[in-house]
Amino acid sequence: MALSAWVFCITGVAVLTLMVDVLLPSGDTAKYIKAVFSLLTVLILTLPIPSILRGETSISFEVAEVEIQEGFIDYLTQSKLEVVQSEAEYILTQNGIEASVTAYGELTGGNIELILLEIYVSGVINNQSSHIVVSEKIENCLATKVYIDKNIISVIFV
Repeated sequence: MALSAWVFCITGVAVLTLMVDVLLPSGDTAKYIKAVFSLLTVLILTLPIPSILRGETSISFEVAEVEIQEGFIDYLTQSKLEVVQSEAEYILTQNGIEASVTAYGELTGGNIELILLEIYVSGVINNQSSHIVVSEKIENCLATKVYIDKNIISVIFV
């Protein structure tokens, strides 16, 4: 007898015993019927013992397959990226830099990893050294306040 069938029998007898106990009136007949159900329960509990002693029963557990829900993972990745984008834009606005931010990420090893943060800075800056200063300011600001690695930040002047 399979383990699942045995557990199913035990559960069935327990439910049937409970129903009979609720429906029977108290008296001598109820005592005899309860005794019969008690013997039946003991019989079902001891049913697999002979096959276990003979070594005929093997207990095995089936492992269910895990299916990855790609749509949900994409949704989580996109949600995290949107939070990073809005937080980065807010931090830059607080520091006097008007910019739009686009974040790109991927799922690696079960974690959502940010791989690129593009920052589009509007406004005209006349010399190249000013670009570098603004770029460094943006990188430092985001690295310290949003905890983003400087290596993945790409500042684009539009």
